[in-house]
Amino acid sequence: HGAAPDALRRELRAALGTAARAQRSRAAFRRALELQALGTRPASVRLDLLRALGAEAAGLPEAAAAFAQLCAEDRSFRARYLLQAPAAELARGGDAGARGFLRESLARDPSPHVRAQAARASAGLAALLPELGAALGDAEPRVREAALEALATATGAAAPAATETAVVRLLHTDPWTFVRAAAAGALARRRVSAETDRALGEALADPAPAVRRATLRAIARRRSPATAEPVRRLADQPQETLDVREAAIDALGALCDAESVGLLTKLVQRTAASVLPYDRPLGLAALGALGRIHPPDLDARLAPLVDRRVEPAIRALARATLRAPGSCGR
Repeated sequence: HGAAPDALRRELRAALGTAARAQRSRAAFRRALELQALGTRPASVRLDLLRALGAEAAGLPEAAAAFAQLCAEDRSFRARYLLQAPAAELARGGDAGARGFLRESLARDPSPHVRAQAARASAGLAALLPELGAALGDAEPRVREAALEALATATGAAAPAATETAVVRLLHTDPWTFVRAAAAGALARRRVSAETDRALGEALADPAPAVRRATLRAIARRRSPATAEPVRRLADQPQETLDVREAAIDALGALCDAESVGLLTKLVQRTAASVLPYDRPLGLAALGALGRIHPPDLDARLAPLVDRRVEPAIRALARATLRAPGSCGR
C-alpha cells in the first residue's frame, strides 16, 4: 500500500526482489506489470514494484512499458530520483526510452540530487560515457563526484580521451577535496600513459591527505613503475600522516618496487622492538609489501621477526610471509 511505513516497504521490496529472481514467479510479475492492472495502483506502489525488480526488469517487456507510463505521469522530485536505478537496469537490457531518460536526467534535471543519482546509475553504461564526461563540468561538486565514480568503472580506453583530460584537470584544480579524491579513483583503471602517471605523481603533493591516499590507491592499481619514486618518498616521510604512509607502503608492494626493499626492511625490523606509536602499523604494512616483492634474501631480512623473543603473533606473520611465494614476477 502506498501509505505503508518506509521500513515495511523496504522489507516488501526486498521480498519482491527475491521472488522476481525465481522463474516460477515470472508470470505473476508480468500480470502485475500489465498497464491495465498497474494503472489502478498508486504511483508510489508502481514505483516500488519497478525498484524491487532490479536487474530482472530488463527481461520483462511489461516493466519497460510500466516505466514509460510512470515517467509520463509523475514528474515529482521523488519519482525522478527513484526512477534512475530502474532506468539503468532497463537501459542495460537495451531499452532506448530508459537510456534517454538517464541522458536527460544527467544533462538537464534541475535538481543536482537527481543529476548525481543519474550519474551513479549510469555506471557501466558505455552509451552514456559522453554524458558522464560532460557531467564533469557540472556546477555542483556532488554531481562531479558521482560522474567520476561512475567513470571509474570504465576500463581500458572506453572513455574518450577528452574525458581523461577533464578528470586530470579536476584532480589538479577542483576546490573540493572529495572531488579530487574521486578523480584519482577514476584514473585508477585508465590505460597506463606517461601523462596520467605524471598527473598522479603530482597529486601526491596535494595538501589533503584524503587525496594523497586515493592517489596512492590508484597508483597501486595501475602498477606503473614510473610512479615509484614519489611513492618511496612518501613512505619514508616522517611528517606524513600514518594512513598515507601505510598506503604508500602498500603501493610499493603492488608496484613490485625492488628499490624500496631496503626501506621496507628497515620498517619491518622495527616491528620486532617497537618504540614509536607508528612503528608497528608501518612495519606490518612493510611486511605485506616485502612479502609481495619477495626478494631472494627475504629470510635474512625477516630474521629479527622470527626470534623467539618476539611476540608470537609477529613471529607467525613473519613465518607465513616466508612461506608465501610472493606475487611479483609472475
